[in-house]
Amino acid sequence: MMYWGAMNRSENEDAAMFLIENVMPKLVRQIPDAKLYVVGNKPSARLLACTGKNVVVTGFVADPTEIFEKVRVGVVPLRKGAGIKVKTLEMLKAGIPVISSPVGAEGVELGEKLTVVNCDAFLDELTTFFLEKAGELL
Repeated sequence: MMYWGAMNRSENEDAAMFLIENVMPKLVRQIPDAKLYVVGNKPSARLLACTGKNVVVTGFVADPTEIFEKVRVGVVPLRKGAGIKVKTLEMLKAGIPVISSPVGAEGVELGEKLTVVNCDAFLDELTTFFLEKAGELL
């Protein structure tokens, strides 16, 4: 899975840390091979320190095509912010299913590739996605 954004923005770092601290440990217990790519310029030392077997913090990527082709789902667990999120639109345009919070999907037309859930439901939605839906995408 991939979370993409300018990591020097507080709302993006907050979303990435939410995934890393609250979702990934539980998801990896259920799906040991689950991997999160945190893609975006200027990640903080705090984010960079999270890199490990199941979390990859890339920093700036000029062309994300390779990562887009590698991931099965985009995640946008923003808890604060306003306006249309280009990250959500770009992942959808690339054909990547997206699981987003209401803030991350604000102003984006709902479709079959966009699932909107509250942040407290991210773990359940990702588990369902990987166990039931990801195989359909292979």
